Order: sequence, then C-alpha cells, then structure tokens
Amino acid sequence: MKVLFVDPDPHARTEAVGAVLARRGHVMTAAHDATAALAACVDVPFDLVLLVSDTSSGAARLELEPLCRAITHARSPAPFILAMISAQHPQSILALLDVGLGDYYLLPFEPERFEVRLRLVERDIAHEALRRAEADEQARMRSKLVLTDRLVSVGTLAAGVAHEINNPLMYVLTNLEYVSRQLAAPHVLAWDEGDERRARLHKALAQAREGADRVRQIVRGLRTFSRGDEDRRGPVSVQDVLEASIDMAWNEIRHRARLVREYEPVSLVEANEARLGQVFLNLLVNAAQAIPEGAVERNEVRVILRMHDPRRVHVEIRDTG
Repeated sequence: MKVLFVDPDPHARTEAVGAVLARRGHVMTAAHDATAALAACVDVPFDLVLLVSDTSSGAARLELEPLCRAITHARSPAPFILAMISAQHPQSILALLDVGLGDYYLLPFEPERFEVRLRLVERDIAHEALRRAEADEQARMRSKLVLTDRLVSVGTLAAGVAHEINNPLMYVLTNLEYVSRQLAAPHVLAWDEGDERRARLHKALAQAREGADRVRQIVRGLRTFSRGDEDRRGPVSVQDVLEASIDMAWNEIRHRARLVREYEPVSLVEANEARLGQVFLNLLVNAAQAIPEGAVERNEVRVILRMHDPRRVHVEIRDTG
C-alpha cells in the first residue's frame, strides 16, 4: 500500500512507524503539516493516511476535523484515515468519524500494538477495495444488460430499418447513375445555361442529396440507440429524440395508422439521450402493435409534445387501438 504519514514532530515517531510499515511491505511518504499533507494527497492516490495529533508533546498539533474533511474530498476514492491521538485529545472521535475518519490509535506509539491495528486496517481497506470492485462490476453488467435490451428492441425493427434505408438509397444510386451517364455523353460540352438537360441533372442531384440526408437521419437514430454511455446526461432536444424514435418505429406504424404530430416549442431537458429514446421507441412500437394492420385511414398514432410548466416537458403518445 501507499501510506502517507503526517506528524508535526518529524523526530518523534517517523522512523519507528516507517519500520513497521516497511515490514508489512508498504511504501511510506512523510509530511509534517496539513498543507504538505493535502498537496501530497492531490498528487498521489494513497491507500492509507496516518495523522498524528499528540497533545502530550510540545509540538504543534494537527487540526484533525478540517484536515480529515479536506483529505476525504481531495481524491476519489478517498484513502482510509487512521488518527494517532493521545487519550486526552480534545476533539470528539464521533465528530471525526462524520468527516472521514476510518479508525484511531491511542498514543503512545508501541510498535507491536500499532502493527496489530495496522493489520486490522489493512483488512478493512482490502474489504472496501473488493466492495468497490464488485459495485463497479455490477454497474458494468447493468449497463450491458440495458444496452442489450435496447439492441434487442432495435433488432426486432431491423427489417423495417433496412427497408427505410433501402428506399432512399435506391434513388440516390439511380440518380447518381443518371448523372454519370449524362456527364459521359459527348454532347455535354455543348450545353448552354438554358439547356433542359442541365435542369434535369440539377433535379437528379437534389433528389440524390435528399435521399442521402434521409439515410443520414436513420443512421443517426441507430447511433442514438446503440450508445452505451448509460450515465451520461446533458441537454437533450426532446423533439430530435422523438423523431429518431419515429424513424426507428416507422415501419411498424405506417401499415397500421396515420402518424399525427402535435409539437409545440419546448426547452432542452437534462437527460440521457439513449435512455429517453428507448422509452419513446417502446411506447411507439406498443402503440403501433395495438392496432391491426390494414386500416390505416381509420387509425392514428398521435405524438404530443408541449411544455407542462416552465421546468417540465410533456410528451404523450396516443393510439386508437
């Protein structure tokens, strides 16, 4: 372990404490005041910090409460703090526990007694490291499960998404092929500004661009649903997320109902874009699948977006199924 030893009296215990720590295989760094201790904690991820506050000596005494609080907030995860204090220490141990103290050792320093306490502290540090590792692994597994669930939803819509991409892609390719043939023709150099062929080429290129934009929108929607940054939150345009979800669910909707949008201007919301999109996608697919195929003109899926109040956005998805 990396250990920071903070003792205002550099000659009293530093060598003896260092010997015990070295025997246990730890690396010690020494500091002699609160300023040096905090600077060291910012620079180095210590596992254990030993703070000495001995009221029985004439040396300067550490103010443990503000120092414990500062060390706890200097780095995450915070190191384990062990206070080495005299029995007559004026500060309440309970108060120190509230600001980050892990345990205390009563002075005077006795190598064998200190080693016993050190071994108990080592066990606590090991257990806490294991707990953090297990919590991190559980968080990773939850993130993977959520992403898997989202990709399953996208997978069920894959055929429809492929169809939505294929249509604009076909007229992109068709129009580009037409332009290519026209440019390869010998008479292309004889055009003037009013040539009808020039107008047809401009129209073909505009249609190709429109098709490419449509493909880009669909791909952007796929990227929204494939992100794994479950904890990332930021300003999100609810209308953009709704439109991406509609793109993903469109093949389920269009054979069953008309889509009606009722959008009002709304502010950005603080949210996770992927999670919000998953919610909207599930609601849209459920709405579509509640309606039998074949009666599009008699049914509708209505998407409503408006401000609920100055701090909240209201989204409603209705169906006639």
